[in-house]
Amino acid sequence: MLEPWDELLNLQRERQLCADDLEIIKTACARDHGKKHVIQCPECWDRLLNRMRDRYLNSSAKEWFSGRRLFLQELDTMFSKARGGSLDFKTIEQRINDEKQEWYRDKVKNIGLLSAAKSTPEARRLQQTLNDSNLTIDELASELRGSISDNAPWNEAALESFLDRLKDAKTLQARNDIYVNAFFHSSNGAHGAGQYEKYTAMVRNGTPIPEVVNAMLRDRRSAQSEQDQKQRLQAKLDELKRAKAAHELSLAKKHKARQDRATAAAAAASEEQSQLAPCTVCLKTLNAQDFLACPLCQLLNEQYEQAHEPVVYCSQKCHDSDYVRSILYYPLLALLLAVFRS
Repeated sequence: MLEPWDELLNLQRERQLCADDLEIIKTACARDHGKKHVIQCPECWDRLLNRMRDRYLNSSAKEWFSGRRLFLQELDTMFSKARGGSLDFKTIEQRINDEKQEWYRDKVKNIGLLSAAKSTPEARRLQQTLNDSNLTIDELASELRGSISDNAPWNEAALESFLDRLKDAKTLQARNDIYVNAFFHSSNGAHGAGQYEKYTAMVRNGTPIPEVVNAMLRDRRSAQSEQDQKQRLQAKLDELKRAKAAHELSLAKKHKARQDRATAAAAAASEEQSQLAPCTVCLKTLNAQDFLACPLCQLLNEQYEQAHEPVVYCSQKCHDSDYVRSILYYPLLALLLAVFRS
């Protein structure tokens, strides 16, 4: 299977050969038969039509119409009618042009352009463009170039230079070097060359360009899959970071609330120092600067928000004498009450 540029080179070469032969026929007709136009000479007109017919039906080169059997059969019939004078040559030209348009539409649908799309919506738009039969070939070509090249200007001179170099290439290695320079060397310099080193090696080793393109597409899909996985992992990491931040914020709010309660409790304690409850044992008025309290009882009161008088003592003696009640029964009753209220 020929590369597209080889088909183009064949087309240019065969078309030029045909044009040269037709010019020879016209010149000879004017010289030998004295006709101003070849159509006025039945003999030369038949020769001209036969040369045009051979251009399509007996071409030895691989061209765009090769293998389009029904079209070639129809074209053979049209040339026969033209020789008989029942068909205008412009009709044949129009039929050839119509077939070439169909060939172009079929070709662009089957060269994997969708794989060049950067996103699923872009691929859908590209597919719609390929299926739009109302677009002229020029419009279709312009739309496709814009889709795959970010509307970069079409470099006709670069294409002509590429074809000219291929014409001059004498060996397969020379052609491969031209492919590497044309497809993988750009303004990216050494960085770009290194990026495509795998593919340039494939080309230099004689791998057909379509196989190289397929390898690039496979690697691109693999890289995209890895990128998608990285994005999913990054999304999970971001979610964990947000959860951590929310948790830390919640802890900070709770810590502040505890600080606020402690501050309020300290303020309340300071205010109530002058109104301390009497000693739980002897009912003696307490010295605000020197008294004891039951810490477990206080903790339970705060934890379960129970409205009990504080358990306080005026001395170590009263504290010790009240040990069993304050350390065992009071907390037990407090816990039972807490269970009941829960």
